[in-house]
Amino acid sequence: ASGPGLTYQWYQGDSGVTSSPVSGAINSSFTTPTITNTRKYWVRVSNSSGSVSSVTAAISTQNGAVIRTYSTWAGEIEIANGLANGSISNGNGDHDKDGRANLVEYAFGCSPVVPNDASPQLPAIQPNATHFVLRYRKNTALTDITLVPEAGTLAGSWSTHGQPGAPAGFTDTLVSSSGGIETRETTLPRSSGARGFLRMKVSRP
Repeated sequence: ASGPGLTYQWYQGDSGVTSSPVSGAINSSFTTPTITNTRKYWVRVSNSSGSVSSVTAAISTQNGAVIRTYSTWAGEIEIANGLANGSISNGNGDHDKDGRANLVEYAFGCSPVVPNDASPQLPAIQPNATHFVLRYRKNTALTDITLVPEAGTLAGSWSTHGQPGAPAGFTDTLVSSSGGIETRETTLPRSSGARGFLRMKVSRP
């Protein structure tokens, strides 16, 4: 958020419910205590002109690690950039108008408020003499989305790896894994057709 004389107060619970203020949490960012089950937090930003409440961020853990969700990510970005509630919540939207849907930005570690920002997780086309090759990185902590490569020999006709009718020789291979980030490579032989197409599909259940 930006503006003169801003003050912050974080609360535990659903947005708008002020019965559980977090003691001492009066800054623009807030580090939670140790979390062992799902908790919800939100922040109210105020100045002499009034106040605005953020969306609720629900934080869950699994085996001691915080589980990231699209809703939490979107809410954090809205708070950090002083955006209205719900500005990023539509995964099919494109807040920064760079041609990447918000959900795609989330999946590949990009920013939905910085147009065309670079990210090492973005898919990269690396064709060779015998194959169409698409290398990408998958964040395994993002358990609320499905990220799969698709191949086709005609635009508009797509198949996932192993699906009946998929082009012959279509593969999706794990190259390496480090810190929860998988580097993967999907390939399609040039002999599969006069034209080959590879793309990434990002979806939420």
